[in-house]
Amino acid sequence: MNIQWSVVWSVLRTLLVAGGPVATLLIALGFPPVEVSTWLGIGLAAVGVLSVLVPGIIGAFTHTDKAKIASVAALPDVAKVEVVPTAKPEIAALAEDNNQPKVVKQE
Repeated sequence: MNIQWSVVWSVLRTLLVAGGPVATLLIALGFPPVEVSTWLGIGLAAVGVLSVLVPGIIGAFTHTDKAKIASVAALPDVAKVEVVPTAKPEIAALAEDNNQPKVVKQE
């Protein structure tokens, strides 16, 4: 499963923007203002924390040497990426990966 994070963040931002009108509607429908503001505050805090935490975690996984090599190999102007025989195991594994045809072992 491939999550499209730009869509997730767009939905969360939309929900935040809609918070004011939704709160007004809920209060007009008879919900207690204190409960409405409490739940909106919790939602705002959750989105605030997640907007920092999730990109940080994703960044930690995408800034690995393996991910960097895979992204360079994906460039159309790169013919091949040679991996030295003394490379780390996760890098050497890229040269064996059939999904990475441009990444090859150095001869």
